[in-house]
Amino acid sequence: MFEGYYLVFLGLFKKVVIADNLSSVIEPVFQNPDGYDGLTNGMVMFGYAARVFCDFSGYTDLARGLGKLLGINLPENFHAPYLSASVRELWTRWHMTLATWIKDYIYFPLGGSRVSEWRGYFNLVVTFTLAGFWHGANFTFIIWGFLHGFVLSLERKIEIVMNQPKERKVLLWKKMAGIIYTFMFFVITIPFFNAPSVKNAVSMLYRVFTNANGERTNQIEKIVYSLILTFVLNYLQTKPSFPRESWSTKFSLVFLFLFSFVITVLLGYLAPGGTEFIYFQF
Repeated sequence: MFEGYYLVFLGLFKKVVIADNLSSVIEPVFQNPDGYDGLTNGMVMFGYAARVFCDFSGYTDLARGLGKLLGINLPENFHAPYLSASVRELWTRWHMTLATWIKDYIYFPLGGSRVSEWRGYFNLVVTFTLAGFWHGANFTFIIWGFLHGFVLSLERKIEIVMNQPKERKVLLWKKMAGIIYTFMFFVITIPFFNAPSVKNAVSMLYRVFTNANGERTNQIEKIVYSLILTFVLNYLQTKPSFPRESWSTKFSLVFLFLFSFVITVLLGYLAPGGTEFIYFQF
């Protein structure tokens, strides 16, 4: 019961307080990137990274929490994906049920990695291109899936060329560099995931890298704060003791009461109105 209610309120916080409040800032820019400057286009790409995580994981937190209240244990679907040190690790932490499905029903039937080296790369690219097509019959999704498949193949090739034994302890600077690289790649591919057309996606990236002139949003602070909260939420997912299952009943109830009270107050002040779950369009 404690874990179920906790997940429900956590899901509401992610979806309503963070994701829905970012929607009104982000969507106008994706619809018309040429009207905004390079900084705004770049910031809304980062903002969408925060929004899509909070929307997707908030959706599954609500489902898992309501399931636990009914005695049903549903699998975790997002586990600190933005703290991944490679794109391959990202896909073991991001939308894990979909990643497992495409691995079992597309990648393995194609031969997986138990084929020649170049056929293995081909299998990865085909698998993720089809995963992109699964999101919608739009060239933007196909390009998004292809890019992920291509970078996954590139990472595998680099591992083969380097041929280095895995270290028992990963150095902190290597871990941090990997997290930055993975998150930046994820952000750069976001225009192809959310823009309504390839033209909009390419225009958005072009304006970012050329620092083009245009209108600048006055809500950059909201994006920054939301992004910080998103990384905090990712970090908390790496702490299995939070919330503690072994907490005393009294302490658990006090924590749950305070947590739910704060979230309810935030919902009252910050709920912008009904915004459909992103995942409903898939």
